[in-house]
Amino acid sequence: MEYPFNDETLLKGNGRTLECLKMRLDPITIDMLRTNDTFASGQYPKLRNVSVRGLELFTEVQSISDYIYTSFVLKMSPSLQVFTDVAMLMGPHKLRFFHGCSNLRILNMPEMTVYMSSLVPLLKSLRQLEKLECKYIVDDLGLSADCVRSTYCPLSDRLRHLSLTRYEEACDDLFQSIVLLALVCPGLMRCHMLHEWRERFNSYVDNAVNDQSLGLYKERLSAIKYLEY
Repeated sequence: MEYPFNDETLLKGNGRTLECLKMRLDPITIDMLRTNDTFASGQYPKLRNVSVRGLELFTEVQSISDYIYTSFVLKMSPSLQVFTDVAMLMGPHKLRFFHGCSNLRILNMPEMTVYMSSLVPLLKSLRQLEKLECKYIVDDLGLSADCVRSTYCPLSDRLRHLSLTRYEEACDDLFQSIVLLALVCPGLMRCHMLHEWRERFNSYVDNAVNDQSLGLYKERLSAIKYLEY
């Protein structure tokens, strides 16, 4: 259902009580919210759960997407804990817009490919994050497992659940990213992936352990439960 009004009628008068918000976005709605400064800083202090959809259909609105995520994320609420159905049109290195959400526990970006170089500072900032969902993770750090672990561990003690939604062919680059994330996030215990990915990932880890590149981390990697979609 599209937003039925041409102003912020549905959001008026509930600034002190609104805790959950689900909206389907389009350029017209975004422009209306911007014009009315609906999400001025501090307007919704109790807002904890936000879901926004529909923006992924409007790939041409690059400047509007910048606005929507800075406003919805940075200004919307200091109490924000759950942000779901995020469609990031701004590019993989704009994850920094989430750095101010210090209370965020769940970040759901099913259509977004995430790069390790952006994910590392994100996890440093979001110390409460427990669950991360994205399309794919790309290892662009170019570092060995030993180097990543000695440099960044522990990156996050709270992250426990990783979910990958890509339905295309997986590759060793993805598996390397999962391994690196597991090594620097000691609490990570659950990883959702396709059945076909799980078989290939297990083979990847077995080969890496046998050739000693991950030999020291066999126990850590075997502790993770790889769940199937």
